[in-house]
Amino acid sequence: MKTWHAMAVVGLAVGCSGCASAIDGATQLVYVETTPVSGASCTCSNDRGQWPLTSPGTVVVKKSESVLQIRCSKEGYRDGTVSSGTVTVLHDVESEMRGRDVLLIDDILESGRTLAYAKDLFAARGAKRVLTCLLLEKPGKRAVSLHADFVGFVCPDLFVVGYGMDVAHAFRQLPFVGVVEKL
Repeated sequence: MKTWHAMAVVGLAVGCSGCASAIDGATQLVYVETTPVSGASCTCSNDRGQWPLTSPGTVVVKKSESVLQIRCSKEGYRDGTVSSGTVTVLHDVESEMRGRDVLLIDDILESGRTLAYAKDLFAARGAKRVLTCLLLEKPGKRAVSLHADFVGFVCPDLFVVGYGMDVAHAFRQLPFVGVVEKL
């Protein structure tokens, strides 16, 4: 019986959107951690102000009845909607690859640069097989030759958000895949 080791693709973009409210006292201490990639630039904001921090980190925010939003980013798309075309490894895998079957899991396959880079890297480190598993695939957006092994859904050429996918850090937390009609 083969053992599969599920690994998330070496990410280009790390982000989190959170919601909380500081309603007791004049301030609230907020701790932000973007696991597994540290060093993300984050901003906590509500109707009383904005407070920058670097993850992992802590910030004091002013009391408010409004939602506290936490936005973090590091490399990748940032506030844009198109890839920079460059793959940057933010956090490398610490496990030994030699002789193992590896399954790379990603949310969406568009240009294919990230998955192709990770697949080639793990193969060069001696992985027995490197397969890919995706939630969504946009076949018309491919910039490199890459075959996806397991695909949840084929996605039309639309800008989608939800399940961790965002547009300028918004809508990442949606529990469904939605379409952004106007950017």
